[in-house]
Amino acid sequence: VTCNNCGIAPIRGIRYKCANCVDYDLCSACEAQDVHIKTHLFLKIRIPFPPLSSPRSALLNTFYPGKEFQSSTTLTWDKLRNLQKKTKFDHVELEAFYDLFQSLSTVEGDGENEGGITKEVFEQCLGPLSLEKNLVTERIFSFFDQDDDGVINFGELVCGLSVLLKGTLDEKVKYAFMGYDLDGDGYITPTELYNIFKAYFYLSMELVRDIVNTLEGEDEDNILDPTLNKNQGKDSENSSSTQTTQKPRRTNLLEEQRKQLIIQIEQKNKKLNGNYDDNLPPMSAYPTYNSHSPLKQRMSISASSNAGNNSYVNNEEAETLEEEEIWPIMEVMSQEAIEEMVEKTFLMAGEHAIQSGRISFEEFKKFVKTDPTIISWFHALGTVF
Repeated sequence: VTCNNCGIAPIRGIRYKCANCVDYDLCSACEAQDVHIKTHLFLKIRIPFPPLSSPRSALLNTFYPGKEFQSSTTLTWDKLRNLQKKTKFDHVELEAFYDLFQSLSTVEGDGENEGGITKEVFEQCLGPLSLEKNLVTERIFSFFDQDDDGVINFGELVCGLSVLLKGTLDEKVKYAFMGYDLDGDGYITPTELYNIFKAYFYLSMELVRDIVNTLEGEDEDNILDPTLNKNQGKDSENSSSTQTTQKPRRTNLLEEQRKQLIIQIEQKNKKLNGNYDDNLPPMSAYPTYNSHSPLKQRMSISASSNAGNNSYVNNEEAETLEEEEIWPIMEVMSQEAIEEMVEKTFLMAGEHAIQSGRISFEEFKKFVKTDPTIISWFHALGTVF
């Protein structure tokens, strides 16, 4: 096996094989010099294997959707100094972010325009969370795309990351308020607050699903549900009873996550209840608030569908049924809790917010100082990139 850069043959020590090229290898000295395309992945081979058995095709598809580039592509000093003034990153961090940006940029640049990250690529970065539309992910994209042209350029990327990673509370409050203000009129209405709360709840549930699926796949020894091991040791004559007593691990985990989320909502409401005034009218009385009357219908539907649980004997059918039970109940409970949280948020925001049916930036800023959890959705996705 020959190093494709320096030509040494055979490669001694560690061999690096490109997983995205048909046949490309580097020795350890050349691999450290960034002589190959940066978006390509290398396999680190410690123990040599027979050359004739070496694959003659690309082992992996390219992970990065952006254009291929090498280390020669760098930012100009003027660009670096300008971005250092706008952000809290030094030139080393900015150059590293530029490599990241190029690996994700699919828009061709020309001259001063270095291209950009489209919304489609942004959704790819979200992984499974992009399968369903969510208002929180939409607002996070808008947060990065400050000029609203549908493309995140490099300046917008590092400015957004600067706020998320090193920004002050005041900076985060400013952009969180803009995220709540869906129509851009400078105020937050109950409907806007409800929509963000609801989207954040659904996003949290999707994150829980992903974690549960991961744990379920890794739990080969049934650590999460030890009763399964005990049931598997019973005689075959008791197999029918074993099937009915074995509860799916997924259901147990979802039930636990459901309880934890309900506790969090209750704690949030208790905190907001500190200044609760029963004499004030409910938010549903205000013209800007949309009542969600279908909730009661959904509760009755869920209750009627749950009545026939005992008729299912097959374990797979029981697993499907119990999973379908948990999520609709969670959805109904969450919507009622969210409505209550919206009402109490306005109560805590002050008399002016209650009378006007909207929250100004200054009122929002004061409220965040007493309860920072109202901007938790802003950090829900981390830095995304």
